[in-house]
Amino acid sequence: MIKRILLPVDFSETSQRAARWGIELASQLAAEALVVIVLDVGDLRVAMDAGLHGFENDEDVKRQVQEWIDSEYAKIVPPDAQNVRREIRRGIVEKEIIETVAQYEPQLIVMGSVGITRRLPVGSKTVYVIGHCKVPVTVVR
Repeated sequence: MIKRILLPVDFSETSQRAARWGIELASQLAAEALVVIVLDVGDLRVAMDAGLHGFENDEDVKRQVQEWIDSEYAKIVPPDAQNVRREIRRGIVEKEIIETVAQYEPQLIVMGSVGITRRLPVGSKTVYVIGHCKVPVTVVR
């Protein structure tokens, strides 16, 4: 029985679609969903990748990054979702996902086929996760 579903998200269109699908599945199964967002270790790099600009200082960068995360997360998770949690991690994306799998112990992972870099037909991070964990992975195109 599926009690926990892990949803890795990089806020690409594909990962958002996969997360919404996974959240709906979790709701139907009365399971918990964990949306894990893995960011680069530096807020400035995250801000640049997200297209943010106009920073006055480090605190402004951090504030804008947090607002961006909150805004993008709100596009995925309905405000009334009861069975969804989020976790923000920093580091190498695929390794952080595998570490989250070890800690969270999901019965299923749902992730997008490609992320922001759009390597086709399946992205390197998705391939890494499939190859490095024993948890079933549903890949959403």
